[in-house]
Amino acid sequence: RTLNSIMSLLMGGRSKVIGFGQEVPLAVGISTSGTVGPDDTLRSCGTDFYATTYNVSNSTLLDFLSSENMNSILKAGQATPAGCENCCWKTTCGGGHLIHRYSKQNLFEKPSVLCSGLKILYAHVASFLINKGMPIELLKKNLKLVA
Repeated sequence: RTLNSIMSLLMGGRSKVIGFGQEVPLAVGISTSGTVGPDDTLRSCGTDFYATTYNVSNSTLLDFLSSENMNSILKAGQATPAGCENCCWKTTCGGGHLIHRYSKQNLFEKPSVLCSGLKILYAHVASFLINKGMPIELLKKNLKLVA
């Protein structure tokens, strides 16, 4: 799924998994007790981002999606970290998965800790697509390298 998503993004499509591209796919977790929360991977960021008072027995999905907590997570996912603004992989990467961008000091305002490895992966996939016949101009357009 990861490689398919990267290829799709490089060809002008959309990602099928969280953590790639500039769109934020919505992920909602529901625990066995009925508690509703954001993407389970955000548990590692601490209770500030994951713990909620929403439960399937006393809340609607709209209540949860409209919450301040969920709005801040969605905003963070849509924002590209400052260090990524001029990167040629910005539209493919979007700064990386939120969990890989998190720090207590800067929250989600830093590039992925996997940045250097992701750049190598993106370059390898782009090279593969070009070798399989993808026009370089299409790749440049999707990477926003030409107007």
